[in-house]
Amino acid sequence: MTAVESNSAGKARPLRIWKPALWLLAVVLVSWQPADAGLKDEILPTDHWAYSAIEELYASGFWGRWPIGTRPWYRGDIAERLAELREHIAAEPAWMPKDLQWQMNQLYSEFDDELHPERRTSE
Repeated sequence: MTAVESNSAGKARPLRIWKPALWLLAVVLVSWQPADAGLKDEILPTDHWAYSAIEELYASGFWGRWPIGTRPWYRGDIAERLAELREHIAAEPAWMPKDLQWQMNQLYSEFDDELHPERRTSE
C-alpha cells in the first residue's frame, strides 16, 4: 500500500517523502566509517617513542624501505609494516637478533588495536 495525498484537482498522487529520505541516506553513507578507521587514520605524535624504535630497526636493516625522515606517520601504516615483518619473523625466527625482537614486541603491543581491530569492543 502506497501513501497518497490529493492535489487541488482531487487526484490522488504518491507522497513525496522519497527526496528527504534519499538525502538522509546519502548523508549517512558519506559520513559512515568502519569502527577501526579512526585508529588507522590516527597520526602518531612526532615525539612518540615508537619513532626511535622504528629508526633503530631501520638502521639495523630490518624495517626495509620506508620514508624514515618524514614525520608524522599514520598508526595504520606502521601497523601494516609490522604485520609484514611479523610474517617474515614467523617464517624465519632466527632472522632477527633478540634485542631487536624485544623492540618489535614493544611495537606489536603499542599497535595491537590496529593489528587486531576484531578484538576491539564496541564503545
